[in-house]
Amino acid sequence: MTPNVRPMTLPETGLIIEYFHTAAPEHLETMGVDPTRLPAREAWRERFADDFARPIEQRQAFQTIWQEDERAIGFSTTDKIVFGEQANMHLHMIDAQRCDRGA
Repeated sequence: MTPNVRPMTLPETGLIIEYFHTAAPEHLETMGVDPTRLPAREAWRERFADDFARPIEQRQAFQTIWQEDERAIGFSTTDKIVFGEQANMHLHMIDAQRCDRGA
């Protein structure tokens, strides 16, 4: 089945927070993430809320959710945005069956 990719809603950003806060330190290390530098959950929620309150052209980041059969299988985060020109995007698969398969 083909995944559905759409903009993430503010309540869905909890998926990102939990993904990082529940990941094994070894997994975070493979992504170059220092777990001691993760924002606290509530502080992270506030950052998302602040960013979502801005017009899309002024946001610091943009998130999409990847779904299959209405179930989240991954998400993309975009940052370092120069609106209409460039941005950096990262894809994170949360469905363990899809990890390391390129799917």
